[in-house]
Amino acid sequence: MAVALVAALVFNAGRSLKNPDSERGDCDGLRRWDATHWLYRTSGVALLFFRNWFLEIAGAEDDNSTTGLVWAAVNVLFPLTAGTTCVALWRGPAGR
Repeated sequence: MAVALVAALVFNAGRSLKNPDSERGDCDGLRRWDATHWLYRTSGVALLFFRNWFLEIAGAEDDNSTTGLVWAAVNVLFPLTAGTTCVALWRGPAGR
C-alpha cells in the first residue's frame, strides 16, 4: 500500500501540475479541478496511512481507539483512490 500511495501521489501531482492543452477549450478547467481533487484525496489517504503506520512501528499503545478507526477509513478509501488513479493511467498519458 505504501508503494502504491507514493506512486499515486507522484502521478496525481504530475497530472495536477501539467498545463492543459489549449485546443480542448471549456474542459480545461474541469480537468484541472479533477486532477487537483484526486491529488488532495490521495494526499489525505497517504497522510492517514503513514500516520498509523509510523505509530504502529513506534509502538504507541495509548492511541488504540483512533488507530483502528483510521485503519478502517484507509481500508475503504485506498481502493477507491488507487482504482481511479489506475483508470487514469490506463486511459493514457493525457489522463482523459
